[in-house]
Amino acid sequence: MAEETKKFVGVFSTSEVKVEIKTDANYAEIADFETAKLSIDTNVETWYSIKDDGWQNALATAKAFSMSMEGKRSIGDPGNDYIAGLAFKNGRDLNTSVKLTFPDNSTFEGNVVCAVNNFGVDSATTVGPLAAALTGRGKPKFTPAIGTASEGSEEIPAEQ
Repeated sequence: MAEETKKFVGVFSTSEVKVEIKTDANYAEIADFETAKLSIDTNVETWYSIKDDGWQNALATAKAFSMSMEGKRSIGDPGNDYIAGLAFKNGRDLNTSVKLTFPDNSTFEGNVVCAVNNFGVDSATTVGPLAAALTGRGKPKFTPAIGTASEGSEEIPAEQ
């Protein structure tokens, strides 16, 4: 008798999402990060047609994604060290990829520019912070979980 795979249904905690950053050829989880906010922006162009009696029409013409991440500086963790190591770099040295794996095993993966915007210093009573803004570079890849209604997955090009 074949073993049935239990399908994920329902809500989930953000802490169940696996957040990884590409360090060289491999992905690494990032220790001690507290927030990872993924934003997908859609550019919508609107116009008012005489034919439609001046009523607005609209068309989505572009998309972009970004992600803000905040947490603690955790020295010795490969993902955390990698992000901290980008703080004083510039240009293509900031190009990397991010990957999110959701509880249903669907994944979001995209090329990004990783700009560190807080590097270990805050008030005297806090743990040293580490924060970064990730700006999407091109179309990301979303892979739905096996057995879901979402279809299609697109490859992202290799880093340049």
